[in-house]
Amino acid sequence: MATLLDVGCGWGSLSLYIAKKYSNCRITGICNSTTQKAFIEEQCREHQLKNVEIIVADISTLEMVASYDRIFSIEMFEHMKNYKDLLQKISKWMKQDSLLFVHHFCHKAFAYHFEHINEDDWITRYFFTGGTMPAANLLLHFQQSQIRSYQDWLANGKHYAQTSEAWLKRMDENMALIKPIIESTYGKDQAIKWTVCWRTFFIAVAELFGYNNGEEWMVALFLFKKK
Repeated sequence: MATLLDVGCGWGSLSLYIAKKYSNCRITGICNSTTQKAFIEEQCREHQLKNVEIIVADISTLEMVASYDRIFSIEMFEHMKNYKDLLQKISKWMKQDSLLFVHHFCHKAFAYHFEHINEDDWITRYFFTGGTMPAANLLLHFQQSQIRSYQDWLANGKHYAQTSEAWLKRMDENMALIKPIIESTYGKDQAIKWTVCWRTFFIAVAELFGYNNGEEWMVALFLFKKK
């Protein structure tokens, strides 16, 4: 049975998709949220999936002895720093013929920290605390003796802009269903504020990645293998 590791699995979209499509795979997901773990496990029960395990941990301190055939990380690196240490840690979980796939958004040329300087920086504070906007080629500077880039691609930012616009449209169309969730999560007295925050976030992402015809902020994809 092939083994896969989803580093920063979030709400489990990719892990669950693979588990449904490839029943001969064993998927381990790492997230930092007990709520996300509970949701994924509920989905596994609903769809009778027996090939998924979720670990709740801080990736920066997590140590494991297991190794995997394939490892992927979708939009986690933006929430991290110390890419040298991170890639070195992940490389220890790779078998000799393993592949590591990394997907992160980026700026075409410049890397910069997400900085929380004042109250206006609420997107940094709530969405990307302690994170980094990588440059398109940033990870290539952290290749080590253990791994090297096998292939890499850049996807035009307009795709991500359209995704964010679709999220906004779906939110607006389902506000009656979303309102109770926002109220239970943030409190009724904060519901309007957080509804506006989420809508503003989707609008900001769409504008950012659509800027300059999608050639300024983009999505970077890397495939690493053992040296």
